[in-house]
Amino acid sequence: MKYFPIFIDQSKLNVIIIGGGSVAARKVELYLKATQNITVMAAALTERVQQLVKSNNISHIAQNYQPGHLQPFTIVIAATDDEAVNKAVAEECQQLDKWVNVVDQPAICDFITPAIIDRDPMIVALSSSGSSPLLLRQLKEQIETRLPSGFGLLAEFSFHNRERVQNALNSVEQRRQFWQGVFDGEIGQAVLSGQNERAQSLLEHQLNQPLATQQGHLSVIEVNQSPDQLTLASYQAMQSAEDVFYIKQVPLSFIEYARRDAEKHEVTEIGTAMFDAIKQLMNEGSQVILLLDKHYDLPQSLTNSGAVSVYRSGH
Repeated sequence: MKYFPIFIDQSKLNVIIIGGGSVAARKVELYLKATQNITVMAAALTERVQQLVKSNNISHIAQNYQPGHLQPFTIVIAATDDEAVNKAVAEECQQLDKWVNVVDQPAICDFITPAIIDRDPMIVALSSSGSSPLLLRQLKEQIETRLPSGFGLLAEFSFHNRERVQNALNSVEQRRQFWQGVFDGEIGQAVLSGQNERAQSLLEHQLNQPLATQQGHLSVIEVNQSPDQLTLASYQAMQSAEDVFYIKQVPLSFIEYARRDAEKHEVTEIGTAMFDAIKQLMNEGSQVILLLDKHYDLPQSLTNSGAVSVYRSGH
């Protein structure tokens, strides 16, 4: 991973954008989505930058870049059309230990700006690490078509009811199951349709119902060398699993597809001890994944339970 993705609290942002042209305008517009704590440094501004400065009460230092102005800022954007000036900005930032982004010069950037899909408060950030802007644009378009414009309303609804659900349901797993049902079912559809009162009523009704006991289930996934060959069903199973068993020959790239909070169990031998541990977890209602590098025969005590699914990559 060449760049580590990170989200910054907007209240901590204090941004200076050096430059007054069209590139600077785009950067101002971008950062205005999160903060008005922005300063533009340039002797001359395009009409668009002037409009942005005036209408958003943005500070303007009416001179071209000179060293000595960067200390108060947390983020520095070098957006001039002069590579020498941009390099000088980056050098000063290095001396001051400031994060700098130099437009179109990734080699001297401390960070790069991702492609952003804004469904506030839900934010999706994408990056190709500068390797393929066209591929990144295509990926962004694909994801945007899959995310309804009202997707942020679902996040707000969840936040509004988080404490209510926490008080009603004791365990983390119960709450995860509940919210999964909300997002995938009638309540989620009501929120996306703008029917908040109906959604709230349905949620209150659902919380007052006895919680169904989750049945344990084992999903066995026989993998090859490429996670790209995972079927949709096996991917979905991995995303819902609470416990992941894997033989050490399974590539790490497959294990990374599991939920981050799932318990991971590396095993060195496929045998009685492992199957006993799996059966115990299933009896407790856990959703279990077993990742194997090839076909193994499962004990009849598992296969006869009717709670086992087997997936093969590419099938």
